[in-house]
Amino acid sequence: INEHEVIEKTCKCFTCTNGYTKAYINHLFKCNELNGNILVLMHNIYKIDELTKVFENINEKEKLNFIIDFIKNNCSLLEPSIVKNIEKEEVKDY
Repeated sequence: INEHEVIEKTCKCFTCTNGYTKAYINHLFKCNELNGNILVLMHNIYKIDELTKVFENINEKEKLNFIIDFIKNNCSLLEPSIVKNIEKEEVKDY
């Protein structure tokens, strides 16, 4: 992980587009500066808004597949058995 990069290079949120690096945000957290929380919150709200826009335009099967892929690719701290159970989940046509 390069701490001297923004949270996500392709993100267009305020935090990422203004060049706030992970190292700087980490520094703010360590100093108990409220701005660290605000910068991460702004990024997270932007990402949730983007995800909401995607979900408005896809059907239930695609939503479930998206969630399964997201969990498999982004939730490495989950117990492996949980991920395996999610992979086995039957995807129904609605």
